[in-house]
Amino acid sequence: MLDCGACGILVPHVTSAEKARKIAAACRYRNGTRGFVGMSRAAGWGRTTRSEHMSRQDSEVARIATIEDPHAVPLTRDIAMVEGIDAVFVGQGDLTATLEGQANVEDRVEDYVRQVADALKAANVPLMMIPKGPSRVAEAYGMNANALVISSDHGFLHSAATKALQAHKAG
Repeated sequence: MLDCGACGILVPHVTSAEKARKIAAACRYRNGTRGFVGMSRAAGWGRTTRSEHMSRQDSEVARIATIEDPHAVPLTRDIAMVEGIDAVFVGQGDLTATLEGQANVEDRVEDYVRQVADALKAANVPLMMIPKGPSRVAEAYGMNANALVISSDHGFLHSAATKALQAHKAG
């Protein structure tokens, strides 16, 4: 993906600092394990020097770890402090799914989100999240969220398709 020109990578199910270190290394040329491809979109199809391309990619590519497993929540600070991890996204959907059928799921997920937010604030690492609706945006910012995702590609498609279907039924 990075060779195709992606400006960052969001990695799911980061459950340890060791996994975070491997992710950070895989996205870096210098002091990392990323393989070099000079004839790629990210490298300007060979129009930049190897050194320029490697420096730009190492400094500009965002590496975002996703915390979405209950057992990873207490490890958030350790994961976030790994050199090369730029931000952490809290995956509320997967946290909810892992607790399916248990008592107090929503309360437990909100507690997990707060634990992640508190750990990231203490570590001074950006928090990314999806607020649970427009009415919860202020709450997300109150938890020190630095970036909010307002929907997903399939969420936007579903919303647009539903509106189009309703318009056709009405008209």
